Amino acid sequence: MFHGPHFPLVRDKVRHLGEPVAFVIAETEAQAIEAADLISIEFRPLDAVTDVRRAVTDTAPQLWAEAPGNICFDSELGDRVAVEQAFSDADYKVSLDLTNNRVTAVSMEPRGAIGIYDIERDHYTLIAGSQGSHRIKDPLVALLGCNPEQVRVVCEDVGGGFGMRNWLFPELALVVWAAKRCGRPVKWISTRSEAFLSDMQARDLATMAELALDKNGKFMAVRVDHLGNVGAHTMSFVPLANGVRLVSSIYDIPYAYVRVRGVMTNTLSTGPYRGAGRPEAMFNIERLIDEAAAQTGLDRIELRRQNLIP
Repeated sequence: MFHGPHFPLVRDKVRHLGEPVAFVIAETEAQAIEAADLISIEFRPLDAVTDVRRAVTDTAPQLWAEAPGNICFDSELGDRVAVEQAFSDADYKVSLDLTNNRVTAVSMEPRGAIGIYDIERDHYTLIAGSQGSHRIKDPLVALLGCNPEQVRVVCEDVGGGFGMRNWLFPELALVVWAAKRCGRPVKWISTRSEAFLSDMQARDLATMAELALDKNGKFMAVRVDHLGNVGAHTMSFVPLANGVRLVSSIYDIPYAYVRVRGVMTNTLSTGPYRGAGRPEAMFNIERLIDEAAAQTGLDRIELRRQNLIP
C-alpha cells in the first residue's frame, strides 16, 4: 500500500480543492479574514483528475510518482477459478456498472478545536470534538515530534460524528502548534463553507458487479470489481475493506471473487461515514438481485427469500 506524506499545510503542490496552504492567527475572526485577504499566492496550474474511472486510464495525470496509475493498492479476494466455472455453468448472468456517489457529512456542529501550550511543562493540550482521544493523539504526537506524555487530547460532547470526526485534521494540529508559537491558547471553528471544502468525505465507489444464477433462480456466484476513490491523500481504507467482506451480504452464495483498487484523485480524502463501506456493499448486491429478477421474470421477493442464508 502507498501512504503519501500528508502535512497540515501544503509543502509542494496543492492536490485538491480546499487543501490548506496558509494559517492565519488573529485576535478576532474579522481580523483573521482581513489578514487572509492580504495573502498572495502564485499558483502554476496542473492537470487534474477527479473521476475515479478516468484516474486509472493511461492518459490521466499522476498525483504521486510513488503510486503509478494513481493506484495506491490493488487487492483480490475469493476463488477466481470457482467463480469463473460457476459463471460458465450458469443459466442466467446479470451485470451492472454501479456508482455510489460521493457524500459529505454536513454535521450539525461544524468541526472545531482549541490548542493550549504550557511552556513550563513543555506540554500540549488539544480540545476537540472527536470520536476517540487516542485516535487523534497518536498521530499528533508523531507530527509534533515529542513524547506521548507531552500531549493531552480532550474529547467531551461531540455532537454528530458518524465516522467523519475520527481523524486528525490539519486544523487540529495547527491550533496546538500555533498555541506554542503565540504563547497563548488558539481556537478555530469551521464555517459551513469550510466544512464542504475540508471535512473528510465518503463513498465515491465505482463497481462492476456480476451475479450468476441457475434456471431456478439459485445464486451460484458473485463477482465484483471495485474502484474506490480515496482522494488525494490516503486517510483511510476502512470502507473498502468492509465492503469486500460483505460482498455476499445475507445470501447463500457459494463462490465469490472481488478485486478492489484504491484510486487517488484530486479530491478530498474519503473514509468511514455512516456504515463505512457497508451501505455500498448492500446497494450493490440488492441492485444485482433486482436486475436478475427483471431479466429472468422471477419475483424479486421470492428470489431473495429462496437465497437467504437459513
